[in-house]
Amino acid sequence: MEEIGELCLAWMSFIGAAIGIRKGIHFSVQMITDRLPARVRLAVFTIHYLLIAAFGALVAVFGWRVAELNSQSWSPALDLNLRWLYLSSVVGGALIVIYSLASIADGWRGRWPGCRAPRGTEPCCSARSGCRSSSSPHCRCPSSSPSASRDSSGSSIGNFSLEKLPSSLVAGTQHWVLLAIPTFVFAGNLMERCGMSYALVNLARVLVGWVRGGLGMSVVLAEYFFSGISGSTIADVSAIGSMLTPPMLRAGYKPEHAVSLVASASAMGILVPPAIFMIVLGQITDTSVVGIFLGGFIPAAVSALCLMAVILLQAHRLHWPKDEPPTWPRFIEAGRASLVPLVVPVIIVLGFFFGVFTATEAGALVAAYAMAAAFFYYKNVTWREMLKLIYESALLTAAVIFLLAVASVYQFLMGMLGVPRMLGELLGPLASTPWLFLVAVSLIVILFGMVLEGLPAAVVLVPVVFPIAKEVGIHPVHFNIVLTAAVGIGLFLPPIGVGLLMALRFANISVGQHFKAYWPYLLALLAGLLLLIVFPGITLFLPRWAGVIR
Repeated sequence: MEEIGELCLAWMSFIGAAIGIRKGIHFSVQMITDRLPARVRLAVFTIHYLLIAAFGALVAVFGWRVAELNSQSWSPALDLNLRWLYLSSVVGGALIVIYSLASIADGWRGRWPGCRAPRGTEPCCSARSGCRSSSSPHCRCPSSSPSASRDSSGSSIGNFSLEKLPSSLVAGTQHWVLLAIPTFVFAGNLMERCGMSYALVNLARVLVGWVRGGLGMSVVLAEYFFSGISGSTIADVSAIGSMLTPPMLRAGYKPEHAVSLVASASAMGILVPPAIFMIVLGQITDTSVVGIFLGGFIPAAVSALCLMAVILLQAHRLHWPKDEPPTWPRFIEAGRASLVPLVVPVIIVLGFFFGVFTATEAGALVAAYAMAAAFFYYKNVTWREMLKLIYESALLTAAVIFLLAVASVYQFLMGMLGVPRMLGELLGPLASTPWLFLVAVSLIVILFGMVLEGLPAAVVLVPVVFPIAKEVGIHPVHFNIVLTAAVGIGLFLPPIGVGLLMALRFANISVGQHFKAYWPYLLALLAGLLLLIVFPGITLFLPRWAGVIR
């Protein structure tokens, strides 16, 4: 079963990544190109897609060679010919060439996919690193596969053999834990379509809406609830922002304060499992995803309490209103309606705590539960809509995992160029003070997260920083949670954080107007991050209690 799943994952990643190029769903930073004259911008995008086409051609050509080299290799369990595994890179590379050239043609006809939307409104994708020997039983990295290591042509760029390019890309898709990504993505999309988020928002308002500033606190509480079922920061901003920004504006909250509450709560919510970013980090750092999941609950609560303290102060200073105290019938009704979505985080926590299932199995269980709830309880999703959700989830998954695969090549090249050694020398003076080292790394991650978005930032930084953190003696789970919190802050950091620009759409205000109201919440998030750095026990208590880590 594992071999079939990983074979399908490889094919889905390569084909989906190619389709993503055609549809323009891959992450892109356009804050500079959007300001260029039209002719210059067209030239830049032409070069951009030509480079992508050249990359696809290299993958296809050398993928065929690697497939031929592995034509006499077989998987140990199901006796599958490994040639079929590597042929995924051939087909994907060829489609990348075709779709890149088609995009260039669209650009010259004035229909360029990459210029459809301003930065901050596009789907974002992610990252991984590490071309190491995979735990997959049928994954053959070029450094570990006898058949793939034979040099059939001597083609190389510098010290990098081009046969390693498709081999590393395929190896980057071959890990059992990555199968959790499509299931959690699909489950989150389906549960949002069912309307589970509305029930959670209503429960949050019933619990805290009756205190002064309670509507603002309900944003934080609803985000904590909803993050546990969505797994996606983009989904969080869209759901919480669309549902709670209008009520806050009607209640008298200024637009800049309403957006600040949504942005800061979503920045906190990335710490609540099951976050896709956590799965990616676990794969990059070869750390237990279950340990990272369990390590995120208490840090998220700490950050949420910091935000609520600021909201309480702001509520009294700005005389924010409060809801009517809930009646018992309303409280019971809100609790009953929220039982169905709240089962998801309960399943995850109890299952991980008692070692019932892995992260991948949890994703499959949550997806099955979401389908059952959609068909038998909510009864508001048709088969046509279900198939559309599956297609959209597959595309997003393909974009994420393909970027992880590319990161495996990136890590190899960074190691070959000696970047980890240079960065180690730069951060060496901080090695004697682990918390100061984490502060420095967090500041770098926050800035990279603002410019690149979270998962690409992880691809760039984690492969070179994590080995140093291990040498310093920082626990991998603690390191991953600190980085997750830092990335969340970066996503909503003015002036160009991707998540922030998405949140601003709900109130139609500028970044400058927003920042005047946002800085108290930003300080609260930074205070929560500092607490996580200085007190590792906040992160490590629950995983240790569950026996997941030592």
